Amino acid sequence: MDTFIQQMINGLTLGSVYALIALGYTLIYGIIKLLNFAHGDIFMVGSFVSYYLILSFNMNIFVAFLGSSRTKSLINHFEVLLESLL
Repeated sequence: MDTFIQQMINGLTLGSVYALIALGYTLIYGIIKLLNFAHGDIFMVGSFVSYYLILSFNMNIFVAFLGSSRTKSLINHFEVLLESLL
């Protein structure tokens, strides 16, 4: 029974991640009528930054998530700046 409950939590967590990415695609497509496939790449970079911060610096998971969200916003600002220059 413990395995079943853990797998239910794992499924809900993974489903929430998929829903969050799909929501981002929907919002971007609804506003500019263009699919931005870099959305998943930015999410992946944030996940790797969190993973690195947790393992290398033994950070609290919530502090690592704040650091990764800051990293993702910096990447997004850099992309907007680069896009405006081209």
